[in-house]
Amino acid sequence: MADAKGAGAGPARPSNYQIEKGLKHSLESTDAGLKQFLESMRASGMASAPQAYRAMQMVLIQQRLWADAHHRAQLQPLFRSIAQTAGELHRIFAGFADVMKPLKELDKLGKAALERAARGEAAPGDATEPPAGGGAGP
Repeated sequence: MADAKGAGAGPARPSNYQIEKGLKHSLESTDAGLKQFLESMRASGMASAPQAYRAMQMVLIQQRLWADAHHRAQLQPLFRSIAQTAGELHRIFAGFADVMKPLKELDKLGKAALERAARGEAAPGDATEPPAGGGAGP
């Protein structure tokens, strides 16, 4: 039998320098992509949209109350369609919010919180552990 440690045992492991170089490139690409996404959201007016959508929410709730009070059952399919579309939008936006919430603290997370997040156990925004080298007391 051939010795597993000898020639043909597989490619050499990359050096820490090579890993760091690849990681740096990956982080730079991610940073640029997130910044581009943010800029496109701002350019589309999404940053100021919640105020207008809050007004729409109030109007729709008032319209639903009126329709119910005046027994306008024929409007129910439209309310149902709006609710389904709003549910899908909420699902999409909530997914983004869930992903971004812990990432907004990425530079501050301590080792234990990072390990929990890597296992998918961290609650969104879980940054209760002080940064490495930081103390919890005064």
